[in-house]
Amino acid sequence: MTDASAALAPLPAPALGGGGGGDDADRKGRWHGLVYVEVPRTRRFLAVAARALGARGDEDDRSLCRDAHVSVSRPFALWHHEADPFVARVRQKLRNRGARPFTAVVDGEETREMPSEDGTRSFAALAASDDENGGGFARVVDAVDDALAAFGRPAYHAERAYHVSVAETTARSRSRSRSRSRDSLDSDGPSDDSDGDDRVYVPVDAVVVKYGHHRVVIPLAAAP
Repeated sequence: MTDASAALAPLPAPALGGGGGGDDADRKGRWHGLVYVEVPRTRRFLAVAARALGARGDEDDRSLCRDAHVSVSRPFALWHHEADPFVARVRQKLRNRGARPFTAVVDGEETREMPSEDGTRSFAALAASDDENGGGFARVVDAVDDALAAFGRPAYHAERAYHVSVAETTARSRSRSRSRSRDSLDSDGPSDDSDGDDRVYVPVDAVVVKYGHHRVVIPLAAAP
């Protein structure tokens, strides 16, 4: 997997081998983990993503922009007893690094198709940056790297190419949903965004640590 494609991995599955399922996995298993920034599935984001993919009618595809996020870690694994200390360490390192809320910018003008690690799937993705010339994401990634290093896990990629996956292209070629519930969207006003700007501005005020079925939201502290 390339550096950029690894950052596009889907949200992690619950447990790695050895733990079984359910409570048994929670007691004994290793958990797939990922730290990421959520990208709300707004009507504007759907419209920009659909245009970027050059598709008509994909606004009604249930898979489009589902679980959209920008990874700020590589996928990793945690033992059950490491989970709470790891989350606490991420909180501490975010404070130490001075990670503050910022605005992420998703660019509909830059689209890439990335393969999955096993080569069985591919993902369409849009480039992401921030409003601080790299400072917003950089502080978060540096903090998460500090926490990962304390647990002997690998740091983020040397090439920090931030992206957000918007569709599994192999799945989209197989089937397409006929309808989509409006309740599945985060409201952001009218869907008509024909202002000529194919960028989506995403306020980032928290990061998410996901391991197995667990999802912990860690707010970014506002500047004093």
